[in-house]
Amino acid sequence: MLLSGVWALSKLNTQFLPNFALDFIVVTVVWTGSTAEDVEISITRPIEQELRTLDHVRKMNSTSTNGFSTIVLEYEESTDMGWALDQVKEKVGQTEIWIGAPTSTSRRQP
Repeated sequence: MLLSGVWALSKLNTQFLPNFALDFIVVTVVWTGSTAEDVEISITRPIEQELRTLDHVRKMNSTSTNGFSTIVLEYEESTDMGWALDQVKEKVGQTEIWIGAPTSTSRRQP
């Protein structure tokens, strides 16, 4: 009986078990000593402005706190994330940030 259940489970149609993996790219910028408002105005908004033009982005969320900006991009299923990461790095590099803050871009897959 147990073997029958295992066999049946392995034959289960995959439409009942869809792929829930979502791909994310996270952009972080550190600006030590700055207020959350300064980070929002000088870093987060300009970067968001550039990133809004990217293709295949399902959702974008950002957080600005004292000395720190985080922008999370959620991509559509089947997006080539290597290509997407290159596009994000290019857009962030084009953003005019005058503070010289270090920027980090990374891919995360939950």
